[in-house]
Amino acid sequence: TDSKVVGKMSNHDACEILGKKDGWIKIKSGKVKGYVKSGYLLNGDAALAIAEKEVETVATVNTTTLRVREDTSTDSAIVSLVGEGEDLVVEKIVDDWYKVEVDDQKGYISGDYITISQKLPTASSVEELENGTGISDTRVSLVQYALQFVGNRYVWGGTSLTNGIDCSGFTMQIYARYGISLPHHAASQPGYGTRISASDAQPGDLFFYGSGSSIGHVGIYIGNGQIVHASNVRTGIKISSAYYRTPICVARYLN
Repeated sequence: TDSKVVGKMSNHDACEILGKKDGWIKIKSGKVKGYVKSGYLLNGDAALAIAEKEVETVATVNTTTLRVREDTSTDSAIVSLVGEGEDLVVEKIVDDWYKVEVDDQKGYISGDYITISQKLPTASSVEELENGTGISDTRVSLVQYALQFVGNRYVWGGTSLTNGIDCSGFTMQIYARYGISLPHHAASQPGYGTRISASDAQPGDLFFYGSGSSIGHVGIYIGNGQIVHASNVRTGIKISSAYYRTPICVARYLN
């Protein structure tokens, strides 16, 4: 338990067992390899039953930037842009258009620019921040605090880190712990900070996303090109690439 944390598994995440040692099991889950206590895993028929319920049809983006549209037509309005390599859970298929959810927005993507597969949920990779690495102790503390809630529920309009929260509620509550008041409204939060370039972002800064110049989503930068955010009802609080969508702006609130 004194070993470095390399990832976090939520309830019903899947993994491959690579070995066993002294009550610990070596696993691979998604991109994460590491050890977990044996008592926290299911196997055999119990694991199979859960896997059958949890498996999802996933669309993986295979073009640089994919447009998510309101309807099943290239003439339809664009609601979001998604980066290459992102996985999107498919809700239904209409001709060769796939209905997906990006954060709390739903739309359609063309089958010409995706690869379809069946996947189980897996662990999130966590590159732990450490004090004394040129990042302020407050930033390290804020990110570590935020990461505790990965896997918890998303509830639109919610403000509870444990029982359900939305994207701006998440950033509002995390920052409140550090004495900074933010409104429960993603589009208003940039006005309470200083806008910076994404290339200058440090852990703890906020990344904002949306359609055109209209902000509708926010996440906390955790370093290494990643954010933690309350994404949607299906995935809850999760870790994503900071560029899984094109950021509209980045704002700083900590010195």
